[in-house]
Amino acid sequence: MPESKRALIIKIGAIGDAIMALPLARELKRKGFTVTWVAGTEITPVLGLVPEIDEIIRVNQHSLFGNIFSAAFEIVRTWFKLLRTWPDEIFVLHGDYRYSFLVPIWFPRSRLSFVRAKTRRHHTFEYARLAFLESEDNELKFDPYSLNSTQPRLPRTVCLFPGGARNALRDDPLRRWPVDSYVELTKHLIEAGFKVTISGGPSDHWIEPSFTSLKNKVEWAVGQMKLPETITFLQTQSLAVTHDTGPIHLASMAECPTVSIFGPTLAATVAPLRFQHLAVELDPKLPCQPCYDGKNYGICTNNLCLKELSPHTIFKKITAYFQTT
Repeated sequence: MPESKRALIIKIGAIGDAIMALPLARELKRKGFTVTWVAGTEITPVLGLVPEIDEIIRVNQHSLFGNIFSAAFEIVRTWFKLLRTWPDEIFVLHGDYRYSFLVPIWFPRSRLSFVRAKTRRHHTFEYARLAFLESEDNELKFDPYSLNSTQPRLPRTVCLFPGGARNALRDDPLRRWPVDSYVELTKHLIEAGFKVTISGGPSDHWIEPSFTSLKNKVEWAVGQMKLPETITFLQTQSLAVTHDTGPIHLASMAECPTVSIFGPTLAATVAPLRFQHLAVELDPKLPCQPCYDGKNYGICTNNLCLKELSPHTIFKKITAYFQTT
């Protein structure tokens, strides 16, 4: 029996970016590759749920972007972990060339493929197309990656993620719909008879004071679930609502319908590729939208692109969805 080809994927994070890259692993597996993924510590619990990934090598992203000595140590440590790997194909899924330093110097550079930076095509396509010839681009259609579940969805349940838009390397407050808007939306949902859960990661406890008056009326789950547990929980929910942040992609993995709220980023490039996903943006858009170029945002002190989307507008989108299901 011939030995399988080996593929090396370097995608450190963040959560949403890594999940959007999962179809690449699936397509490589279909082509007979053994897949090794170099990932940041934050996303490895999610990647561990993916059977198409044969080996995960963890990188401490704090060290990688610390001082020059900690970065050099982390790079060399990663090289040693890859000693047993001799890949036929290498995929660096970052536009920043510095991530290519994680590829051992003895690996042939002719086998490297880099994701394109600053395109307006969906990130999933930009990642997955690397496994195919350029001439096949127009023929490719990629389904989002999902985990099968037999759990029934609980009726009229909505999970909100008011925090997020923060990872080990940066905080992106311009992506967040205002927390006060989430509070008003929660009130609308409760009055309409929905069961509401407020969720988020350990770094999202800052939202708690805003929900003080509602905590006895909602399920409070901020900081209480790890990422795999969040996916399992979302498999039971009727709908997830958030802005451009990792949980919309966790919901996509859970095949949970979503309403996502976009402002400075372009929904067409990152929103879940599901028919049960609704991306909400200002219509018409502001002249400055979108201002995110893949690395930086425009200079902004008011964030009108998100503030102008009212809680009532989002509530109407949610009720319209439930009326059609």
